[in-house]
Amino acid sequence: PGVQSAFHRLALGIGLTPQNCKSAPRCPCRYFAVGFNKPPASDVGGGSGNSKIYVSHRSPLLIRLVALVLVPLGLSAATLSSEIDRHLAQKAGGPLAPLATDAEFLRRAWLDFTGVIPTPAEARAFAADKNPQKRAQLIDRLLAGPQFPQRMEDAITVMLLERRGGGKIPEAKWREWLRSQFAANRPWNAIVHDLVLIEGDPKTTPAAKFMVDADKFDQEKATHAIARLFLGMNLQCAQCHDHPTVDDFTQASFYGIYAFLAQSSVKEDKVAKVTVLAEGVATNKVEFESVFKKVKRFTGPQLPGGKEVPIPTFAKGEEFEVMPVKNGNPGVPKFRARPQLADELSSEANERFARTSANRFWFHLMGRGLVHPLDMMHSDNPPSHPELLALLAREFASHKFDVKWLLREIALSEAYQRASRAPSGTDLSQVPPESYRIANLKFLSPEQLGRATMLATGAADWLPKTASEAPAAAAVASGDDNEEDGG
Repeated sequence: PGVQSAFHRLALGIGLTPQNCKSAPRCPCRYFAVGFNKPPASDVGGGSGNSKIYVSHRSPLLIRLVALVLVPLGLSAATLSSEIDRHLAQKAGGPLAPLATDAEFLRRAWLDFTGVIPTPAEARAFAADKNPQKRAQLIDRLLAGPQFPQRMEDAITVMLLERRGGGKIPEAKWREWLRSQFAANRPWNAIVHDLVLIEGDPKTTPAAKFMVDADKFDQEKATHAIARLFLGMNLQCAQCHDHPTVDDFTQASFYGIYAFLAQSSVKEDKVAKVTVLAEGVATNKVEFESVFKKVKRFTGPQLPGGKEVPIPTFAKGEEFEVMPVKNGNPGVPKFRARPQLADELSSEANERFARTSANRFWFHLMGRGLVHPLDMMHSDNPPSHPELLALLAREFASHKFDVKWLLREIALSEAYQRASRAPSGTDLSQVPPESYRIANLKFLSPEQLGRATMLATGAADWLPKTASEAPAAAAVASGDDNEEDGG
């Protein structure tokens, strides 16, 4: 499959028509059989046996020459999208649904990547387009369009803030900042790094809304949020004792994260008239004990599965890089645990962060995590497809946590483009959602439902006039899109 995918990409550059091998008579895959123990009788490549590759004597000279280069590459030429399909097919346990119709795919892609439905003009144009690459082209266009940052802003705001309101940071300021991160395609780990580090006045710094949107910094609440959202660990039960049913979720896991934040607090610099999330001097490990076992235990800063960070000692008076000033700058200690947390948590070497992040973005498009629930990633709740999740995490990290790249690869897979109706005669009770044999149904978010309804009913002018939404509103109001046929 890897070599086959490579020939599809090669075909774009030599004027052939890369499409499904069965319907593209000039696709170069026609001349290669991947996965058969003997040359196939037909011209169609494919299969799922071994990785022998046969070059027909009818193969054009160019194709045969290219084979000399690509064949030694083996599966290294495989795209992530093709690997997604291979992994899911291996554990499908039954027939897969066919690809969704163009209409179903178009609506799905628009809602997932823009948060709105396509206009009637968009729907007609897509239906009439005979280009076999039109789905990939649509995905690329939506990812590059001005509505994608708005969609991600909506989705990530719900994920991080969980619809809590209020606070010191105006929601509009937070949303503008988050939208700008996705508009610039900043790496996901860089965004998370900023959310944890919080440089600047927490009353005015947009990223502070995630953890410090109040007069006081709640270290325990921040610990829970970091564990759940970035490490896939719901440690609610592990704050007071080891989790009663999940052996992996220990009290030490909670306090190891907490220790990175224990010295952080909101301080006023009355001289500069600013607020800072300052750190005090750490001198000892964090002490904790179970409500069931009255035994005192201690831990320094430590991420689950990581190494404990040693707390250095300094002579009295030498603890600070920047000395505190009375009623002014609270000072900057030489040892600061929170920046280390931001670095370690978002590091490419943090496999748990990469797995959790990949799982959440997979959920965003596929309607279900490979680990589900998303914050219950532990050994008794393994991924439905462990090798696939490991691959997604590894590739996401190796591509510098490029969200657009990851979402594009998922969307190019047949799994994403699969119909939501099962093949005729399928017993739906035998099709678990984790098999991904059919497209899992996804509820519309309030934002998606509201915008889609307003666009469909011609009320686009009532939508907020952000830069990302203006093109959709203008499109609905133009040309023959006011027809009542619904597109």
